Amino acid sequence: MIDSLIKIPNLHIYFSFSSVINERAAKTSSVIKKIPDDRILIETDIDHPEGIDAYMYRICEFVALAKGWSITKAAYITWRNAQEFFFQTSTSSSSS
Repeated sequence: MIDSLIKIPNLHIYFSFSSVINERAAKTSSVIKKIPDDRILIETDIDHPEGIDAYMYRICEFVALAKGWSITKAAYITWRNAQEFFFQTSTSSSSS
């Protein structure tokens, strides 16, 4: 399904993961491995600010392990993807 979604022309889709939701499923690591690096986001899915840093670190670490990255690389890549998602900073989707 992921392969089908990312091949749809002009569909700039992202996949977001949180430790609260996604660590429960055994297949989450294998799903994360299939997500293109420039389409992965992380989030907390908590409804209060307490512990937000710990939750973000936890899912960042989870993604890093699944992708074979360092935590620093996972943090940078997901930050960069969030910048593109929220602020549309990339020029990669503009046509020539």
